[in-house]
Amino acid sequence: MLADAEKEDLAHGVPIRAASRALEVLEAINRLGSPTIMEIKEEIQLPYPTIYRIIMTLVHEEWIEQEPARKRYRPTQRVWSLVSGFQTQDLLVACARNPLVELTNEVLWPATLTARVGDRMMVKDSTHSLTSQTFAVYYPGYTLPLLDSAAGKAHLAFCSENERRIILDSAKAKVDEETELPLQIVNESGYLESIRTDGFATQARLRHNDSPGRTSAIAVPVFVAGKLEACLGLVYFSLAMSEEEAITQYVTRLKETAERIGAAAAA
Repeated sequence: MLADAEKEDLAHGVPIRAASRALEVLEAINRLGSPTIMEIKEEIQLPYPTIYRIIMTLVHEEWIEQEPARKRYRPTQRVWSLVSGFQTQDLLVACARNPLVELTNEVLWPATLTARVGDRMMVKDSTHSLTSQTFAVYYPGYTLPLLDSAAGKAHLAFCSENERRIILDSAKAKVDEETELPLQIVNESGYLESIRTDGFATQARLRHNDSPGRTSAIAVPVFVAGKLEACLGLVYFSLAMSEEEAITQYVTRLKETAERIGAAAAA
């Protein structure tokens, strides 16, 4: 049975009041930057308990995150998934397209541009469809686990300390058999520091794709005006070359392409 308020909403063409309010809260957070719940309340005039429940839901679903040591909330990159189909409106994707294509034309392996969405890395663009040197075509919107992918490890190494703490705390809170080992690896002393020193991350024999164990990857960060915005990755057949050979042949070219993308986006 519908409650009276829900019946009234339906009569006025608003099917689900809770969904409308959640979107209103998310818009307010995006508009205000990193507001407190009281600041959100003043902005949209909803009851405090209602806003609190919506905030907790959005945090649980990883649309927003709480700042470390402060009761302020900010959007996560998961909101990008809402517009993953509108690539022409995404400045970074537009700036990256030609460099990605040129890189694949040169080395033949597919390149990917990914960004963090919650505890996943989402493909923003890729050149898998432009080469035969791939086992599958990965379109924008495809995601990989952050802790168990080259792009995710690169993001974790180069993101801010606050963001890194949020990611790792969230992973620890819901660790399972699938994530226990990757979490142990990234928490090893010096592991992330070595990625920052080298400027790249690797993942041997990828598990979370359509061809488990048959491909490996290298990824580097993409900075725009000094801010980490995405990661650039290259995927190659595991049997075609060793990780050391791939590093020697492709890391420098990957870094050059990432710098070119970042400079174009900044301009």
